[in-house]
Amino acid sequence: MVRGAGKRPAARALIVDPDTAFANQLAGRLRPFADVTTCSSFARARVQLRALMPQFLVTSLALQEYNGLHLVYLAGAAGLSTRSIVYHDQVDVGLAGEVQAAGAFFELQHRLAAALPVYAAANLPPSDRRIVTRPDRRRSPRGGRRVTDLQFAAGG
Repeated sequence: MVRGAGKRPAARALIVDPDTAFANQLAGRLRPFADVTTCSSFARARVQLRALMPQFLVTSLALQEYNGLHLVYLAGAAGLSTRSIVYHDQVDVGLAGEVQAAGAFFELQHRLAAALPVYAAANLPPSDRRIVTRPDRRRSPRGGRRVTDLQFAAGG
């Protein structure tokens, strides 16, 4: 489907990160696919989650007094059809497992900017089925293909 010139995407996205510069960088990557709202605090994000009912929730795991996983739980408890991506600066197998058990996708922070457009455009399964402990989830792969390779193969 080709969107007409000047029309805004119908999807809504909420990006939550205490670092507003990083949140704005992510917003720029997601804007071709959705109307984006950014928040730097959990309290504001909770209000926006209920008001916007976003199709995409992208949140840092570390949100000062709470963590991003709480937002995933709130979206689920509210019955929202929200695709959630929770990211962190390092792999913590226990927390990544909790993220996946909550029905969200886990991503490493340094890969997120490149992966975000692919998450938004791809027809993904309902939850993250990747094995977090696999070596390619802990460091950059030396060969093979990753989901982020698709944007470069398509000329993006």
